[in-house]
Amino acid sequence: MIRLKGEDTDSALRDWVKKEISEAPIRAYDLGKFLFSVSVATAGLFVTLERLTGTKNIDKLLGLSLFFFFISVFIALFMAIPKRWEVSSSDDLFEVHNKKVKSSVSKIYWWFGFWGLGVFVGYLAL
Repeated sequence: MIRLKGEDTDSALRDWVKKEISEAPIRAYDLGKFLFSVSVATAGLFVTLERLTGTKNIDKLLGLSLFFFFISVFIALFMAIPKRWEVSSSDDLFEVHNKKVKSSVSKIYWWFGFWGLGVFVGYLAL
């Protein structure tokens, strides 16, 4: 049976926090790449489905859908661009980390909103 002391728990928690802070930018970058591919693939799917119905021109609803997908692509690209973190000795790493995470979460909400609008309007266009 392992008996942990306060120092063991403290060092494990400290190591976990350091790892979490150091890997946060990588997660946002990877998520941005994934969301980019989802946006592009979904837009391509709707254009393909429109072409399969025999329509040669893109109607207004599908154009609006593609516009929403275009915005979601730019949000995902913005997330996928690696950012430079500048931290000074007076900054609290936990606070800097929280700001970055909150920023990433808000970008995900915006991406999902525009992507969802694109899917909904694209569905109506078909």
